[in-house]
Amino acid sequence: SADRTIDFNDCMFRRFSRTNINSVRNHIEVNYKYDYGTEQTLLSDTSSDATSKAKYSANSRAQELKIDTDCIQDTTTAQNLGDSYLDWFKDRKNIIELTILKTIYLDLEIGDIINFSNFPSDLKAYGSAISSSDYFIINQISKTPNAIDIKCTEVS
Repeated sequence: SADRTIDFNDCMFRRFSRTNINSVRNHIEVNYKYDYGTEQTLLSDTSSDATSKAKYSANSRAQELKIDTDCIQDTTTAQNLGDSYLDWFKDRKNIIELTILKTIYLDLEIGDIINFSNFPSDLKAYGSAISSSDYFIINQISKTPNAIDIKCTEVS
C-alpha cells in the first residue's frame, strides 16, 4: 500500500519519461550458499521472462544480471530474490515529474511509495492511463517553502 496518496489537483504536471532501456534485465542469476573455505558460491538459481526477452532483446538474447550473495543459504530465499529483481527489471517503468503546490505534502521523502487520486483520464503515459492502483516510488525530491518537486518511478 502507499505511504501517501497525492491529489493530482494539488500538482502541476511537468513530464512523463521512462527508465532507460539499458536497465532492462530479463534473466536473473542468483549465486548463493557461499562457502567461506573455498571462497565461492556453491549453488545458483535463475529467473527469466520470455516476453521481456522477445520485446527488449536483439535476437531474443537475454539481458542478464548476475547477483552473488554471501548471506543467502537456502533455495527459497534465492528464488524469491531472483523473482523480485526480475519483476523490477524486466520492463521499462514510467517516470512522472511534477511539482506539488501544497505544503501538506512536505513530509514526503525519497523512498516513499505514493499513488495519485484525481489523475486526469486523458493524461496518459505512453498510451497507458494512470489509476489510483498504480504505485510510484519517489526517486528525487526538492523542497522549497511553497512547492515540492518530485520525480517518481512506477513500481506496480
